[in-house]
Amino acid sequence: MPTLALGIPGDLPMAIMMGVLILHGITPGPMMFEQNPVLVGAIYASLLIGAVIMVLCNLLLVRWFAKISLIPQQILVPVVLILCAIGAYALNNNLFDIWVLFIFGVVGYLLWKAGVPLTPLILGVVLGNNLERQLFRALELDPNWLTFLTRPLSALFLALAVASVRFLPLSRPQT
Repeated sequence: MPTLALGIPGDLPMAIMMGVLILHGITPGPMMFEQNPVLVGAIYASLLIGAVIMVLCNLLLVRWFAKISLIPQQILVPVVLILCAIGAYALNNNLFDIWVLFIFGVVGYLLWKAGVPLTPLILGVVLGNNLERQLFRALELDPNWLTFLTRPLSALFLALAVASVRFLPLSRPQT
């Protein structure tokens, strides 16, 4: 709900959904309800229908879903990687997409091993373009960088951002 109503993703899947909406030219936020009411209604209807179908599937197929956890990791991981590569290739019929998948997979693994949280990186990719556009718009109105410190609310948010980077420890990956 915060993603659709305010344009603020609450977690990783919502950040991905927001990125997809932005790629299709739909800006999540309060104006989305006025500009695309049919889309919002379709999203709510699909969530409701999906929840009902998920409950039915879980009730009927839970025994078979549990057996997936018995598959050895040496078999499951290569199968998932192959399916990811097939999906990346099928998108544009281009081998370059498989290389991009591989390279970013390695980068993601190295970041995970280093203890870097991946959610802020994905939020940065999704929200970075909009942030940059708004920053340039603000600097066109007043080119002085101290403008961001003259208002108490903006100074508070900058101080909180600096404090969060300074004082919050990096989370270590679970092994």
